[in-house]
Amino acid sequence: MNIIKTLILSLLFSTPCFAFTKAGDEFKAIESLLQRTESQRATQMRLQELMQQLQDEQVAFIQGSGDKAQAAKMVELGDQILHLIEQNNYNDLFPLAYLEELRLFSKMAQKKGPAKP
Repeated sequence: MNIIKTLILSLLFSTPCFAFTKAGDEFKAIESLLQRTESQRATQMRLQELMQQLQDEQVAFIQGSGDKAQAAKMVELGDQILHLIEQNNYNDLFPLAYLEELRLFSKMAQKKGPAKP
């Protein structure tokens, strides 16, 4: 019985697939993953917030309370949303028609230029 135990232990410690990593490496890896996941979630929550704001502005604009300031706000929101989508490679997650609408807002924002103080 001792021979079998010795043989198994020697196999475990001599085989590279069972080699031990430096203490803590596995925890650093999972911590890094958690941080990236939290960052992505924050970005996605911000994106959802901006999308809701844009939708609210569009509804109000259509209902007749729209003015130049509200139109400018929609253009700004659309531009921000498109940038977040593109920066995070979320393009495939959204309908093409929605992305085209955002591109139209973004083009308007570029023509308008930077905001004046």
